[in-house]
Amino acid sequence: MKRMKLVSGAIAGALMMTACGGGGGSSASRGANEMAEACEAELNVPTEVCACIGETAERELSARQIDFLLAAMEEDGVTTARLRAEMGIAEATEAGMFLVNAPADCARSTAQ
Repeated sequence: MKRMKLVSGAIAGALMMTACGGGGGSSASRGANEMAEACEAELNVPTEVCACIGETAERELSARQIDFLLAAMEEDGVTTARLRAEMGIAEATEAGMFLVNAPADCARSTAQ
């Protein structure tokens, strides 16, 4: 649970700074497997829940949003800042809210 608060705090901090400057290139997109691996390493939830989070992210988020969340979970401040600067407030907020909601949604769906 401590990791969840830490990751949520990192995402919230990144989202609050979305309007700030920055430049950017683009990053190589990562997908469901990488999201599931980061989930297992950082969120301390069961493997099947992390697999669901990865699959759902790939379905619901853009490649840039996935890269943003992975960079935030990996505490890669440079990449997080660059991607945050590339995204508008709506895209960054959607990514942040995904990480807030997806763990509980996937836990419920895998428990059934």
